[in-house]
Amino acid sequence: MSYPGYPPQSGGYPPQAGAYPPQPGAYPPQPGAYPPAAGGYPPQPSGYPPQPGGYPPQAGGYPPQQPGGYPPQPGAFPPQDLVKDLHSELSGDFRKLVMAMLKTPAEFDAYELNSAIKGAGTDEACLIEILSSRSNAEIKEINRIYKTEYKKKLEDAISGDTSGHFRRLLISLSQGNRDERETVDISLAKQDAQALYAAGENKLGTDESKFNAILCARSKPHLRAVFLEYQKMCGRDIEKSIIREMSGDLESGMVAVVKCIKNTPGYFAERLHKAMKGAGTKDRTLIRIMVSRSEVDMLDIRQEYVKNYGKSLYTDISGDTSGDYKKLLLKLCGGSD
Repeated sequence: MSYPGYPPQSGGYPPQAGAYPPQPGAYPPQPGAYPPAAGGYPPQPSGYPPQPGGYPPQAGGYPPQQPGGYPPQPGAFPPQDLVKDLHSELSGDFRKLVMAMLKTPAEFDAYELNSAIKGAGTDEACLIEILSSRSNAEIKEINRIYKTEYKKKLEDAISGDTSGHFRRLLISLSQGNRDERETVDISLAKQDAQALYAAGENKLGTDESKFNAILCARSKPHLRAVFLEYQKMCGRDIEKSIIREMSGDLESGMVAVVKCIKNTPGYFAERLHKAMKGAGTKDRTLIRIMVSRSEVDMLDIRQEYVKNYGKSLYTDISGDTSGDYKKLLLKLCGGSD
C-alpha cells in the first residue's frame, strides 16, 4: 500500500537540497550564519566579554576604580561641599542639629568631648554622660578619632583639664576596659558590695579609689547585682551613700555612673528632662542626646520619660522648641506616647 506524498519528494521529509538539512544560511548555520562572527555570539573582539567601556566596567564604572565611585571611598560621604553649603545656609540650633547628624556616632562623640574640654570651663556632665554610657568598642573608636582630629590623646586632654579623683574617674572610663560579660557571680557581687561599704559608709573618710576601681571596671550586670547587695547590707541606696561621702564633680560623676549602670534609658530621660525644664533650654545637651540615642534606645527613653515625668518627651520637645529645629527633633524622637 502507498500513501500520497510518501516517501516525501523534494521540499518534503526527509528534506531534499534546500530543505533539511539546511544549506548555507539555514540550520546548522554555515559561515556567516551561526555561530556568529565578529559582533555575533559567541562574540569576537568588541563582543563579549566586553572590552573597555563595556562590562565589566573599567575605571569609572562599577565596581568603581577611582575615588568617588560606588561604594563611596573614605571621606566621600558626606561630601564636604554639602557640609559647607548647609553650614552657610542654616543657622542657630537647627544648624547645630543638622551638623551633628552628618557626623558618625564616634565623630560626634569625639567632637562633643573636645568641645566640653576646650571651652571656657569644662562641661563635666557631658564628659561623664558620654564615657559612662558607651561600649568598650565605641570608646576605643572615639579615642582613635579624637587623636586623628585633635592631634592629642583623649586621656591627655582630660588630664590637662581636670584634677584629683574626678580626673582618675574620667581616665578610667576613657580606657574602654570595662568587663562586658553578661554572667553574674553573686559571691563576687557580695564581696564588691562589702568593699564599697568598707571604703565609704563604714570608714572615717572615703577610699575613692576603691569606688573608682569597682564602678569603672566591673560589668554592668554585675554592678546591678552589687548595688542590690549593698542595699541589703547597709540599708541605703548606693547613690545616697555616694552623696553622703563625696562632693563636687566627683560626687556628680559617680552618681551619674551609677544611674547609667542601673538604668541607661532612665538616665538619659532624666538628662533630657533637666535640659528642658525651667528657664531656658540646654540645647547642646538636648541635641547630643537626641542625635546619639535616636537609633540606640530612643523608644526606651520615651517610655522612661512618660513614666517618670507624666508627659511624653514629644510633648515637652514640642513645647520647648520651635520651627525647623523642633520638626527635626521630633523626627528623631519618633512619636508621642
